[in-house]
Amino acid sequence: MNKVFISGMIMGNPELRMEQGENAHLVLNLSVRHKTKDGEIRKEIYRVSAWHNTAKWGAENLAGGQIVAVQGYLTQRSIRADGMTAVATEIAVEEFFPMNR
Repeated sequence: MNKVFISGMIMGNPELRMEQGENAHLVLNLSVRHKTKDGEIRKEIYRVSAWHNTAKWGAENLAGGQIVAVQGYLTQRSIRADGMTAVATEIAVEEFFPMNR
């Protein structure tokens, strides 16, 4: 099973792109804070992608600084830069849940 539930603050404004013609693709960074076992607050930033109608909904209803929960799955893609290849892990969103502070 590959299922992710995560919540955090949207960093910057979500970016809507049209991929391969008519495929809407929304990209945003989600800042998540949690405590370690030592009680230290740790901040992590995750790249989040949404596609098609979910992407269009997110572009119309989400903004930087907003707290949101997402439900989706983990996915990986290869990134090639400066002659090196790396693997990036992202969250592919199936559903957004805007939250009040």
